[in-house]
Amino acid sequence: MKKNFLMLMCFVLSSMLWSQDKKISGTVTDQEGVPLPGVNITIEGTNQGTQTDFDGEFSINVTEGDMLKLSYLGFKTQTQTVTQQNYINVMLMEDSSQLDEVVVVGYGTTGKKDITGSIVTIDSKAITERSVTNISNALQGAAAGVSVTRSSSEPGAGNTIRIRGNTTLQGDNSPLILVDDIPVGSLNDVPPDQVESISILKDGAASAIYGSRAAAGVIIITTKRAKTGVTRVTYNAEYFINKPTKEREYVDALGYMQLDNEKVWNDAGNNENLYPQWSEETINEYTSGTAELNRDLYPDTDWAGLILKKQTTGTRHNINVSSGSEKLKTNLSLGYENQDAFYANRDWTRFTTRINNDIKVTDKIGVIADINFRLVEDRRPILDPTGDALQAAPIYAALWEDGRIAEGKSGNNVYARLNEGGSYSGDSYQFGGKLGIFFKPIEALKISLNLAPRFDFFKSKSFSKTVRYWAFDDPEMLGSSAFIQDHGSTNLNEKRTNNNSITTQAIVNYNKKFNKHSVELLGGYEEYSNESEGLEVLGREFLSNDFPYLSQAPTDKVFDDGSYISETAYASVFGRFNYNFDNKYYLGATVRRDGSSRFSSDYRWGNFPSISAAWTISNENFMESFEPISFLKLKASNGSLGNDRLGNYLYLSVLQISDVLIANGANAELVRGLAQRYLTTPDISWETTNSTNFGVELGLFDDRLSLEGEYFIKKTEDMLLSLSVPDLVGFDDPTVNVGSMETKGWEVQASWNDRIGDDFNFSISANVSDSESIIGDINDKRLFSGNTLSEEGSQFRELYGLQSDGLFQTQDEVDNSPLTSDAVKPGDVKYKDLSGPDGTPDGVINDFDKTFLGSSGPRYYYGGRINLDYKGFDFGLVFQGVGKYNFNLGADYIQPLVGGWLTPSKEYASSYWSVNKTPEENLSVKYPRISSTSNSNNYRFSDYWLMDGSYLKIKTLSLGYTIPSKALEKTGVFNSIRLFASANDFFTFDKLPDGVDPEQASGRGYFLTKSFVFGIKANF
Repeated sequence: MKKNFLMLMCFVLSSMLWSQDKKISGTVTDQEGVPLPGVNITIEGTNQGTQTDFDGEFSINVTEGDMLKLSYLGFKTQTQTVTQQNYINVMLMEDSSQLDEVVVVGYGTTGKKDITGSIVTIDSKAITERSVTNISNALQGAAAGVSVTRSSSEPGAGNTIRIRGNTTLQGDNSPLILVDDIPVGSLNDVPPDQVESISILKDGAASAIYGSRAAAGVIIITTKRAKTGVTRVTYNAEYFINKPTKEREYVDALGYMQLDNEKVWNDAGNNENLYPQWSEETINEYTSGTAELNRDLYPDTDWAGLILKKQTTGTRHNINVSSGSEKLKTNLSLGYENQDAFYANRDWTRFTTRINNDIKVTDKIGVIADINFRLVEDRRPILDPTGDALQAAPIYAALWEDGRIAEGKSGNNVYARLNEGGSYSGDSYQFGGKLGIFFKPIEALKISLNLAPRFDFFKSKSFSKTVRYWAFDDPEMLGSSAFIQDHGSTNLNEKRTNNNSITTQAIVNYNKKFNKHSVELLGGYEEYSNESEGLEVLGREFLSNDFPYLSQAPTDKVFDDGSYISETAYASVFGRFNYNFDNKYYLGATVRRDGSSRFSSDYRWGNFPSISAAWTISNENFMESFEPISFLKLKASNGSLGNDRLGNYLYLSVLQISDVLIANGANAELVRGLAQRYLTTPDISWETTNSTNFGVELGLFDDRLSLEGEYFIKKTEDMLLSLSVPDLVGFDDPTVNVGSMETKGWEVQASWNDRIGDDFNFSISANVSDSESIIGDINDKRLFSGNTLSEEGSQFRELYGLQSDGLFQTQDEVDNSPLTSDAVKPGDVKYKDLSGPDGTPDGVINDFDKTFLGSSGPRYYYGGRINLDYKGFDFGLVFQGVGKYNFNLGADYIQPLVGGWLTPSKEYASSYWSVNKTPEENLSVKYPRISSTSNSNNYRFSDYWLMDGSYLKIKTLSLGYTIPSKALEKTGVFNSIRLFASANDFFTFDKLPDGVDPEQASGRGYFLTKSFVFGIKANF
């Protein structure tokens, strides 16, 4: 009894002792484990509190059961219950509600909740988590209304970007790209690791501040800058392995000969000789296995296996050093990346450096001094062998058994060209910067002057060598004509280009809040000038393959092969007014007046105004009873945008010098001539796009659920098109302002951001958008582009071709149907007779029967993200796709024996019409018979080759673990280490044949790839 009493007393005493005040300490970090200085820590219900120091550490007197409240700008406020622990680690999550986020807009920033136009922001985490080479890859599926299409994963390749569809027929539909408010040439000029955020300006109100160059939208990249009181060193390293997303397979030598025999047999009129091209004896050598004993006589060349690798590899490294004091803030980024390719002798390397400095001279004067440098080195063979390596016929040898170069097919030997045909080297240098000074005479007023030069220099050398081949039974070299195709002489092409630009800006910002009123005024002047010069020289018939220098070419074999010089300039004044009353009612107006050297002095200047308004209904008193609604805003805007990216000097009579042949008696003499080629249009001016936008933003349940929807209309007037003139005029068609086009579309996006307990955080977001561009009055023109047609009332470049009606199954069906020619036989594609010269069917299939077949571009773009964080572990999933797409399965993918010899694919061989199949089997085949005489019928552009190209891609699957700073304290070096792995583009769900990626229009180009990425990110 006494023993139990003593134990009870000890327990009560210890509880009393613990309930007294004690001191605990801890560390606060961000999601990457980087310490956060200046975090406010308070004990709920009291006035007691503290802040973290420079290393993110703190100590505070507490009592068990107290609730610590941790808050930091840009991060979610978090609570932590005090237990018996004496030391705690707390990781703060970024505030994903984003309503208080500062968004970069033209020449300034604003709060996201104050935006009246259509702007979407993508932060650095959403970019770097994708582990991609190019920023444009990271944008796929990231924002509603923004489409990014890949066509190649070749090292250094870019992508096609469209914001809210198309705005011009013959001009540039690419958005204006700016880095820290300075125009650049490409979205990929900046490596992903150097990006702080990306703002995409989509409507007229947001983009009008950029006036004449903003019709296709604007993308603003903001690079990383240091923060006051924060010093950090970050090292990021990635190793990646690339594989083709889809692998196309082709038949072997035996399959090739059988199909080739059937083709010749079909074309010969189904004669009695069943082996018209390849003898039965030869085929038996392969079927019996005897051919393996003498591959010189009986080749079975695996060209793809001989030339292409199964995978490629690469590495990326980035070092970021950031330090900020009250007087000087410096952020240094160093980047390196190296990739190889699916074929030999290809090496691509990129070096980047960016230094951003913010200098406080006095309390009222500051200086910005930024410098950036990029060098890209590209080393490769004289050609990309991918297409030929996949499709070269296996019945021809690349090398003889003793290692000598074989002829291939009539000298077409891609293996020899790749390994012996020469090399290409290209070096691209970019050096730029920004020097700015600002003066703040009062807190609300800021006057800035900026100077931003940019210098691009490119040099390349393409050295094509002579390559000879041998006959397998002749150890001596063949005659002088025995050269591999395109390698009968040694030639050298050298290029040098300089592209220098300078941007100057003078900007005044005034921001003032008084009582319930908030006013922002911005005014500015900007000049931009660009000089571009190129030199291209070709040297022919070198005597040696060993010296790739122009001085080694014969003096009479050196030619100017395309030199040029060009200049452009802009001058602009602009202004913006934003007013906000009581965070409820918003009004914005923007105007820019631009002058462009691309137009004559009478038509040089254009005005581009916009107006916008918004109503934040959730801030009204009557909304207090609607508890689930935490934010509700309606917005509308209208703005005028321009496009002048349509070529230089269209208004001038430009004389061009070129070589021309002049008759001199019975001979022709080559002389230099001077002539005007284009008919000028002195009154040519801007294309103007009027953009109208309506939107709603909704936040529910304390903004954990966010919904946004927008509807937009863009109408382009004075579109520049070529005006047809009679040939007898002697000029090429001039360009005039005659066209119009209207684009309508909508966007919806949603996100849910939440946490469960203290350790589990998650976010889910998705978006979908669609737009359609309809051609207006274009002066009764019909504009053909490939297999598309644009005319009044049609969609932008709508597919235009024949309507199919299956395959002919019998000769009787052929005899009683309209045909394209007499060569049509059973097994060929059947077409519908829709019209004739007088508008009615005429019994013949010709161009009169062509009709519109639907949109040429994808529709219903969608994408989304899922992110999970739990006790240092993080998981991410990014998906992207299109809901509707007319994919053209063109000849590059499916037509057999292209050029009379390229090998058929296994896909075609598995399901084609054949006289060797039963009528029942032929009813279910997918492809027409094999024939050369009917190719002009079967492979005409028609809906027969249009397939459902809709797809869903899992763009990124990532898994990482961040080792917290406490566990690394003993090292004395690291604050945190994150280990991660990701799989990019690894899963594709579509309805296309095997080997066909829905993003890639042609089967002849470099692969699209999926990648495994393994990396480490260390903070010091």
